[in-house]
Amino acid sequence: MARHRRTRREFLQLAAGLGGVVVASACASSAVQTGRTGGAPQPPSNPASPSSSAPSAGGAPSGAPIKIGASVSITGSNGRTGQYQQEAYQLWERQVNARGGLLGRPV
Repeated sequence: MARHRRTRREFLQLAAGLGGVVVASACASSAVQTGRTGGAPQPPSNPASPSSSAPSAGGAPSGAPIKIGASVSITGSNGRTGQYQQEAYQLWERQVNARGGLLGRPV
């Protein structure tokens, strides 16, 4: 019984194709959930009163917080660099929340 062995190139092409399908389906799912399926943006129904989902300009963020993660090495030979990265992420978080959050939600 002959068994076909895949080359490294074939494997990488298959993995890239599957990865593209996963990303495309995640983007499509996100667009459907947020109502961003293309076309021209629609103005709000009443421009005098902003919608509750509109980001606030400098106000306190409200709603469920948006969680953003990062893999940072804070120990070992790269520990010092990782600590700087962690401090930079925390500074960014404070600055974004001070401006009203990300999409009106706290980070």
